[in-house]
Amino acid sequence: MTQNYLLGDAITRVRNAYAVQAKSVKLLHSKVTDKVMSILIAEGYLLKKTLVEDQHRKFIEIYLKYFGNRRKKVISEIKLVSKPGLRIYSGYNDLPVFKNNLGITIVSTPIGIVTHKSAIKNKVGGEVLCQIF
Repeated sequence: MTQNYLLGDAITRVRNAYAVQAKSVKLLHSKVTDKVMSILIAEGYLLKKTLVEDQHRKFIEIYLKYFGNRRKKVISEIKLVSKPGLRIYSGYNDLPVFKNNLGITIVSTPIGIVTHKSAIKNKVGGEVLCQIF
């Protein structure tokens, strides 16, 4: 089984894991996926991640975060913006606002993969990867 776009696959797996109220989910490892998940942990959307090595592949196991005892999901919406067939680029002053700045937009810039707040602060634009609320 080959995966062409690992970030898109990871976002779909996270969305599906929240739909069935799973505690954790395994994602195929890539540098981009690892950095995006690290940002989500730093922003408080996920609990933690661990690197799991199988015989032939590396996986990132992430632990999902819920509110309270009723297990209300923390990430209510996660969507992929830039896709392999249609890349979306934006300057720092034109970065899309997501949910009145209550959500975050993750951008791949020349200084690395950062949130839209860091991109605006550092005055760099780039490829808009995904949006989380």
